[in-house]
Amino acid sequence: MRELKDDLHHLKVDMVIDFFRSEIIDAHAEALNTPFPICKEAMKSIKKLVGAKIGPGFSRTVKQALINSEGCFHLEELIMNAVNAGLQASAREIPDWISKEEYAHRWKSWEKLYLGRCIHYSQPEAAETLERVHTEILPKKRVSEG
Repeated sequence: MRELKDDLHHLKVDMVIDFFRSEIIDAHAEALNTPFPICKEAMKSIKKLVGAKIGPGFSRTVKQALINSEGCFHLEELIMNAVNAGLQASAREIPDWISKEEYAHRWKSWEKLYLGRCIHYSQPEAAETLERVHTEILPKKRVSEG
């Protein structure tokens, strides 16, 4: 969930994203405060994004769906920030339906996105991240949650 709150707006966005399929499964927006009553009607435009694929052209898809005479510029900003944060923070469990080779390929594309953009992916040993996540980090997480 992402939220925008300033002196004129209070918007909330909640999305369900399948990061393995790179697809928006469900999306909801709520306007708790807007400068004009009609602005609240723009929140339903988020539903146009259900089924949208996250990847090349996603930004254009969001802009076309939301920045128009029935949409909201601030909603577009909120969604793009939410998706970017979700991509960076999503768990990296290997689902049953994907081969380890395909998963490793996808992992490399995630890593390219992060290189030089965070402290970990700016370190020389960042190349071993896939192995470390699955042999050290996720097993410890499962034990602490159990």
